[in-house]
Amino acid sequence: PAPPPLPRDTAPPPPLDLIDDIHEAVEIEPVLIGGIEGLQRRVTYPEAARRIGQEGTVYVGFVVERDGSITDVAVLRSPGALLSEAAVEAVRASRFEPGIQQGRAVRVRYTVPVRFVLR
Repeated sequence: PAPPPLPRDTAPPPPLDLIDDIHEAVEIEPVLIGGIEGLQRRVTYPEAARRIGQEGTVYVGFVVERDGSITDVAVLRSPGALLSEAAVEAVRASRFEPGIQQGRAVRVRYTVPVRFVLR
């Protein structure tokens, strides 16, 4: 016998091969645990950058895995290498709640800004 039809508002789960694909957009975006504020608290401003007055925003791209871990970290835009290194360290120390597509955790490409402001 054929399985009963799905209710109209229930989509079937994605095929297993789609779960391993890296998604650009999902129904529920990944959530940075601790938020951007938590990420900023993990940033250590490089002393050398401080001495030369370097400020700006580093944009870090990566993939949020199905378990909330981070892989494929890359600096997309940065005012300088010193700030890039500090931003990447802070991002690597972060964890996420994974993105969800059709009720399943999936891999999602994500970008965060890491701001460096001298005070």
